[in-house]
Amino acid sequence: MQPGQDLCGGVGRRLIEMGEADSVPTLIADAEELCVNCGHCVAVCPSGALALRTMRPEDCPEIKKELLIDLEQAETVSSIKTLHSKLQGRPCLNVTS
Repeated sequence: MQPGQDLCGGVGRRLIEMGEADSVPTLIADAEELCVNCGHCVAVCPSGALALRTMRPEDCPEIKKELLIDLEQAETVSSIKTLHSKLQGRPCLNVTS
């Protein structure tokens, strides 16, 4: 986990944030009210330190290592999502040959 990296993107918001490398994760203001109990934070916590009232670390399915993506793949997905959000609502062009 890199300093400043977000652990949770629930509801399009960052609910848990990492500060400096030697700090612990912190909740943003109103995080408990915004949490949708998706369990993403529980599933990805490398030390099993996070839990929800509705989900414990041992309740999470095991992460399939073969499905993990590398940094380049993650950046590609991020770029596509950014482009999609910029183009959303714009008319499509129909190109015929």
